[in-house]
This record gives sequence, structure tokens and C-alpha cells, in this order.
Amino acid sequence: VATLVDDPGGNLSIIAMQKIPSSKYSAKVHTSASGGALIGVNATKSIAQKKDAYDNVDRYVKATLGDNSNIDTSGEVLINAKTNSMQSAYSTGKYAGIISVGHNPSEATAKGETTANIGTGVSLVARKLSVKATSKEENFAESFAGSGGIISIQAASHAETDLETDTTASINNSGDGSIRVDVLNVSAKGVTEFNARADSINAAVVGYGGAKSLNEVDADVDVSCGAVDIEAGEIIVRAVNESNKPKLKDNAYNVKSGSGGLIDVPAGRSFSIVEHDTDITIGDNAEITQLGDPWEPGEFNLEIVDDVDAFDQVKLDSGGLIPVTKAVSYIIVGQTDDEGSDIDEDTEGDDPNRSTITIGDATI
Repeated sequence: VATLVDDPGGNLSIIAMQKIPSSKYSAKVHTSASGGALIGVNATKSIAQKKDAYDNVDRYVKATLGDNSNIDTSGEVLINAKTNSMQSAYSTGKYAGIISVGHNPSEATAKGETTANIGTGVSLVARKLSVKATSKEENFAESFAGSGGIISIQAASHAETDLETDTTASINNSGDGSIRVDVLNVSAKGVTEFNARADSINAAVVGYGGAKSLNEVDADVDVSCGAVDIEAGEIIVRAVNESNKPKLKDNAYNVKSGSGGLIDVPAGRSFSIVEHDTDITIGDNAEITQLGDPWEPGEFNLEIVDDVDAFDQVKLDSGGLIPVTKAVSYIIVGQTDDEGSDIDEDTEGDDPNRSTITIGDATI
């Protein structure tokens, strides 16, 4: 959509937003069982997924100033896309089947894109232009096993979170247009917070592995300018990618297992995989000019912040009938090809997380 604004002092805001509802959760599931069948697959199972209005798991939030728009104002122009969601899954089983394949899986997932964009061929004159994309996704899963089966092939207690996010702020090619502002701020910030808790104190006597927690994060944050024609007194371009796995309330353990394994698998297993890709790109043929006094220039800043803060703790109370008295905790920060059930003690970060500022054949 082409937009013409000719207002000497007006402000223009284009905002797309997804908020946490008044219930405080975008998706919340709580399941419990007081008894199981003689032979059962799951005593309980909880899956919390954030979905859009069309029942799709993928979520898109996008704020765009359309192609060939023409804006002329002495005020401020804001293009703002913002997402905030929280998913929680909880499962507990007081009694399970005598022979069961899997006991109490609990899973919280979220996947989506948050984008703020200036289209192609835009002509814009303003005091300040801000292009901002911000996302915050929170996932939490808890699983508590009941009495458990005599034999279990999977973990009696399994809690899992899965986050995939893409947060982007961009300005497309200027074409015949141009951007003339006192202050330019193009920024994208993605925050993921996650945790899982699995407790199998009352689980199977002979088990594949008593309790398992698994967290997977794949977070991309991108800021890009194409073949732009920009003049500004201050230029701030920033990409922030943060992942947090805090200590659980009351110093609880992420994995607490009271059952070992007949098979050579640790009784308690906790895995967290955090993959970040954070980029700032200035494309070929871009022309970016900073105006003002060369002896007292305004701010010119291209900055990437990539931060992972994770805490994990596991506890093994006792082994099984033929115990593998071992509990493991892994926090892997880096790129890996393993996913889901493929993640185990042999999983490694094959490549480090990427934080890259790329300037093409541009004039700055």
C-alpha cells in the first residue's frame, strides 16, 4: 500500500502486536491420571502449542510500510512489530500401567516470525525513523511420574520445550526513493526464556531411563538494509539475541530421578541446546551518509549482542533393580544437526553460534 503523508508536525505509527492474554498464557495444558490400564502407552500426555487464529502452529506478526510510500513530516515515524507469548505444559500420573511404553510426556512449543519492514522505493522525510522488531517467547514444561510400570521402554517422566523464532527488522532497496531523517534506529531483539522439569522418583523399577528433560532453542535475529539511500544525523543499527534458562523456583532440580535403567542409559538426563544466528547486513550499492558536524558527530553504531544465560541441575536418589547410577546434564551452545530424540550424550555443538556484521559493496 502506498501512503502519502504531508503533515508538518504529525507522527506516523504502524504497529503489529501479539500480546499475552489476560490468562497470562498463550497456551496452557494440565493433565493428570489417577490410574492406568494394564497395558498403556501414556498415563498422561500434555502438549501446549501456541497457534494463530487459523489453528496454525506457525505465527507471523508483521508491520510494514508499503512499497513506494511517500512520507513527509517533521515528526516521528515508527514501524513496530512486537510479539510476547507464554506456553506451559504440565503432566502428572499417580499410577501407570504395569507394562507401559511411555509414561508422562509434557511438551511446550512455539514457532514464529516477527518482522518490521520498510518496503521498496519508499521516500521518507522525518525527524526520526524507527524500525523495530521485538519478540519474547517463554516455554515451560513439567512432568511428574506416578507409581510407574514394572517395565518402561521410555523415560517415565519426560519434559520438553521447543522454541523456533525469527525476529527481523529491515529496509528494502530504495529504488527511486530515499530516506532523510535526523535519527535512524533499525533494531531487532529476540528473547527466549525456557525451562523444563522432570521428576520420576516414583517411577519404574526397571526403566530405560527414569527422567529426562529436553530444551531446544533455534533463535534467529536479523537486521538488514538493502541498496538504500539514507541520510541521517544519527544512525543506530542493533541486533540482540538473548536466551535465558533460569534456576527453578525453590531451587528445584531440572531432573530428579529415583529409578535407574536396565539398559545402559543414565537414570536422569537433562539436555539444553541453544542455537543462535544473529546478523546485521548492509547490502551492495547502499549509500549511507551521516550528516552533521564532523568534529562533533552524532552516534553511528552497528552493534550485535548475543547472550546465553543457562542454569541446570540434576539429582539421582537411587538406582533401579540393575542400576545405571548416573545422571547427566548438558548445556550446548552452538549449532548441531541433532534434533529431538536424536539428542543424547554424544551430541556436540558442531559449529559455534554465529554473530556477523556484513557490509557489502556500499558507500558509508
